[in-house]
Amino acid sequence: MLKFQSDFSSKYKRMVVPFKAKLVEPIYLLPMDEREAALKEAGYNVVNLLSHQTYLDFLSDSGTGALSSLQVASMITASQAYFNTPSFFKLQRTVKDILGFPYVIPVHQGRGGQHVFDYVLLQKGSIVAGNTPFVVVSIAIEMQGGKFVDCIATHSVSNVFNGNIDLPKLENVINENASKLSYIMITVQCSGKPISMENIRNVSSLAKKSKVMLCCDAARFTENAYYIKKYEEGYNQKKITEIVSEMFSYFDACLMSGKKDAIVPAGGFIALKDEKLADKIKVPLIAFEGYDTYGGMTSAGMDAMAQGLIESTQDEYCAHRVEQIHRFAALLQENNIPIIEPPFSHFIKIDAHRFFPNVPIAEYPSYLLAAELYMEGGIRCTPHRDESKGIEICLISIPRRTYSFEHFEYVADVCKTVFQRKGNIRNGFKLVSEKSDLFSCKFVYA
Repeated sequence: MLKFQSDFSSKYKRMVVPFKAKLVEPIYLLPMDEREAALKEAGYNVVNLLSHQTYLDFLSDSGTGALSSLQVASMITASQAYFNTPSFFKLQRTVKDILGFPYVIPVHQGRGGQHVFDYVLLQKGSIVAGNTPFVVVSIAIEMQGGKFVDCIATHSVSNVFNGNIDLPKLENVINENASKLSYIMITVQCSGKPISMENIRNVSSLAKKSKVMLCCDAARFTENAYYIKKYEEGYNQKKITEIVSEMFSYFDACLMSGKKDAIVPAGGFIALKDEKLADKIKVPLIAFEGYDTYGGMTSAGMDAMAQGLIESTQDEYCAHRVEQIHRFAALLQENNIPIIEPPFSHFIKIDAHRFFPNVPIAEYPSYLLAAELYMEGGIRCTPHRDESKGIEICLISIPRRTYSFEHFEYVADVCKTVFQRKGNIRNGFKLVSEKSDLFSCKFVYA
């Protein structure tokens, strides 16, 4: 079984940082009394805070990365024409060169692509199978009358490729739903769970044998490729571009949110190998997203996304992206902060229940932890809970090319301070507003 290396350390070791600052954004830490007032106004839910009220914002890694000078330059020189611009054809060439798909349809973001894709392929009673998808993907499938069947394998916490699909389980789903199965979806990677090349290859063989289309949710494909390079036998000496090329050779279609591994604020695309399916998708695309050579994106956005794909598939970028986060995870562990292992490629999970062991699950320890980190240091992270499973975590999602390791040292010190001062508190929060989701709800101290 492949395992993560056990010698993670926050101590200095030489790492190539493949960028330097040319333009900076000033950020400010509000005084304690202003943070306290802002948090109270937000109902002690950091999600309700205004962005300028936060010092370091780790709410999401989606669309929050830093653009490069080449991305900005390409945006400035992009055409403002309505459609058929050079920017689209640049994006089309780049996707074909890197991912191998000849037919590229821009969309305003990944979920826009999912909507159009499912509108064409699904009907009431349709089945989609694969490893664990993004929550919004499951919702989109259900909105079209379909159902997602999760076939993710059961893994040890030390297994690197804990996003792998259980092949016998998938085969059973195929056999039992032959007439209903619309496509198989592999997500690389959702919830930070990498999937191995071997597993992708085996799923592809099964899909071809069963004559079922295999689609990739590719939002974090370069991060997944780095795990293959580092941990899968036979790939250590290969370049990320070579690994990516092989990885996508096994897929028939691809849905991409450019806000992650294309490092742009907005945008995405559908990429296909089947011209007839591409033509079918273009019909409803006009109503939902726009004409097929812009799909809700500006020319500037398409130019930036093409350049971002080139930059994010460089070996130095991928190594820095993942290893910086692993080093941050080690720093938290050295300060006795209870994180969920193994560390992930785009976020770190702090176990709020272990952080506040005396706070009952019913009193929202994850929201309490998020509030306390904001109060202590102006940090915003994402509280997440599943009371039925006893899950209470805070997600520190890391934007790409945005924060230095000094920022992460600051976060670790804030976490350490809160843990030392308040780890033994016994009271959490009480819900005071009934909302359909816990993102926008409000609390008071219990």
